[in-house]
Amino acid sequence: MIGHMPGYLTKFLYLTLGFGAVVAGFFIAGEFATGWDGLNYVIYGMGAAALWALISVIYLIWAVIRGGWEKSKIPALFFIAVIAGFSAFLIFAEY
Repeated sequence: MIGHMPGYLTKFLYLTLGFGAVVAGFFIAGEFATGWDGLNYVIYGMGAAALWALISVIYLIWAVIRGGWEKSKIPALFFIAVIAGFSAFLIFAEY
C-alpha cells in the first residue's frame, strides 16, 4: 500500500507516526506519574501535538507549492484544510 502513495504522503506518514509515538509516550508517562508530574507530562504531550500540527502544515504547503496543483496533491490540501479548520475551531470556539 505504501508503494502506491505519493512520496510526500509516505514522508508525512512517517512524521505522523513518530510524533504519535512521542505524544503517546508522554500520555502514558502522565498516567503512571504521581502528583503534578502527571499534568506536566500531559501538557508536554499537548505541546508535541501542536508542534506536529505546525510542522505538518508547513511540510504539506511546501509539498503543494513544490509539486504544483496536481491531482495527487488533493490529500495534502485535505490535510491542510482539516488541520487549519480544527485550529480555527479551537481558537474561535466559545465555551
